[in-house]
Amino acid sequence: MVTKKFKMNSNSRKLLGDDEIEPVTVIQGSSPLIFTFPHNSKRVPRSLDQTLGMDAKWFDNAHESHDLHMDRILKETQKSFPDATYVIANYSRLVCDVNSCRDYAIKENSSEKKDIQIIGNIGANCPIAQRIRRLEEIWNPYYDALRSELKRLRSAHGGLIKFDMHSFSPTWTDKDGSSIMRSVKIGTLRHTATPLSRVYEKYLSNNMDYT
Repeated sequence: MVTKKFKMNSNSRKLLGDDEIEPVTVIQGSSPLIFTFPHNSKRVPRSLDQTLGMDAKWFDNAHESHDLHMDRILKETQKSFPDATYVIANYSRLVCDVNSCRDYAIKENSSEKKDIQIIGNIGANCPIAQRIRRLEEIWNPYYDALRSELKRLRSAHGGLIKFDMHSFSPTWTDKDGSSIMRSVKIGTLRHTATPLSRVYEKYLSNNMDYT
């Protein structure tokens, strides 16, 4: 298991300080499994307001700023799959959402309640130059690292199995604006059913106490 530091050229940094954590951590494993954690952190670069203009209590506990409890999920996953590869984002999804395409990576509204605006991401608080820096210093390095690891694993094994890890909020907002508790506690998202997904989903159904 090798932890790979994804180093950026310090001359290209204007958003992140030279002594700040890199935008992505890569832990290289030898198996064909790769786990990605795009919403693992609520960290904000020191050059920005530390809560992006939002209430501090809201920011610290909001699913919008990071996927809740992912630190625990990451630790448990690493325990279960010590030989897997891990690609872990180190900054808040509200700074730059690496789980979105570039054009939608900087969210101006809450992903949970559309009437909540992210103050640090709107208007003069996030000018074009700053948006470009966020993309160049956070979004680009994440995908550079991910592409590199996918290429390495395909070369080594002829293929790979990739899991993109997330948590979801305990409630969802109905059409009338009311909050409803989710009935599902663990689940999978996929484009189409595959032999792997069928086996995995059957395993979850038969071996988990969660809905």
